[in-house]
Amino acid sequence: MISQQVPEGYKFEFEEYLFNSKEHRKSQSPNNWKSFYLLDKKRKIITASWHLYVSDNRLLSPYRGTFGGFSFSQRLSLRKLCSFIYDVKHLLGAKLNDKWKIILPAQIYDEKKFIKSYQALADNGFNAANTEISASIRIGDRPFESIIHSSEKKKLRRAEKQGCQFFCEEEASYEAIYELIATCRKERGLELSLSSEQLSAIVKQIPQSFRYYSVKESNDLIAAAICVNVAPDIQYVFYGGHLKQYDKLSPAVMLYAGIYSQLQAERFRLLDFGTSPINGGTDFDLLDFKEYLGADLSLKITFTN
Repeated sequence: MISQQVPEGYKFEFEEYLFNSKEHRKSQSPNNWKSFYLLDKKRKIITASWHLYVSDNRLLSPYRGTFGGFSFSQRLSLRKLCSFIYDVKHLLGAKLNDKWKIILPAQIYDEKKFIKSYQALADNGFNAANTEISASIRIGDRPFESIIHSSEKKKLRRAEKQGCQFFCEEEASYEAIYELIATCRKERGLELSLSSEQLSAIVKQIPQSFRYYSVKESNDLIAAAICVNVAPDIQYVFYGGHLKQYDKLSPAVMLYAGIYSQLQAERFRLLDFGTSPINGGTDFDLLDFKEYLGADLSLKITFTN
């Protein structure tokens, strides 16, 4: 049975990623959301959910986010997931001229769910319209230096010898960190996707999910990252970078070494660097850097109808 609201007394058999949470969806748009929940009435649990932004024959998941898609229990069969998608399309009164866009979480988040999601969408007439490579570090018991390339080890040691230090920052440092990262992008002819005000509005909705990190030389901020906890054990690098004048030193290596150690202490599973797009293709230099930091690669796929 499908409901468009969570019935009283029902519990989720899974945890939705942050980008599918009510708080994050409302930070993107307060209106035009349609939510669907697959119910197991006997056990009074929710086994799947799907939130779609619906406007002008567009059905988007996410509306403005890194990924969306449906969430579901590990125990949900492919048969039931296919039926869920089919029934949601029927309840929406989907038409042939409707424009769908569904971005799945990266494959590495949960490989079994990724495979089921891919096939369930394909069986319901959706097509893989775009694929990107996502890079993520698996957080384990090994020290950071044991997973990175020898060239990155040298950069880390140079930064340490030069007196650079890593810091976990408070939300009060948001403006300084955002401006530093914006400057880093501008120096390379790039822009951030969100203005400081736009990102700040999201932060205010879900402040507990954001984390701020920096590397300083003396008191000078030279590298920084804004990250977000998309799951209890997955942190996503929203924005990050270092000043161009420090390219040879590459303090970003120390930055991510510090983040890795922090996540290791908190028993996180993944640090997601996201994709590496450029001009409709892949930024191979950026992807190489992520791999040199010990990241594993996986697919991130956008489906359309």
